[in-house]
Amino acid sequence: MPLPPNGYITLGIPEFCSGTGLGSTLVRAMLKDGRLQGVRLGKKRLLVVVQSYLDLVAKQQTEGVPEYDGAKKAREVRTANYEARQAAKPGVDLGDLELV
Repeated sequence: MPLPPNGYITLGIPEFCSGTGLGSTLVRAMLKDGRLQGVRLGKKRLLVVVQSYLDLVAKQQTEGVPEYDGAKKAREVRTANYEARQAAKPGVDLGDLELV
């Protein structure tokens, strides 16, 4: 049974994920890019500040969901690499092949 995030100051990532329904990869990405706040205990233990999640939800309810595209830079690089490969390919004129 999921734990409600209300009433907790911090939760470990597994507990936070089970309480919110978010995946651990997304939670770690949100911690990394600053959408969520975290507290590190020791070398390994990372806790999510629950109030930062509640603030994020409240902000999205009032302002709407922001346009977020974390993969935009990767797509731009991939497109640029594809176009560079296409430009480097030699063009073939079918008339020069003398197939007939």
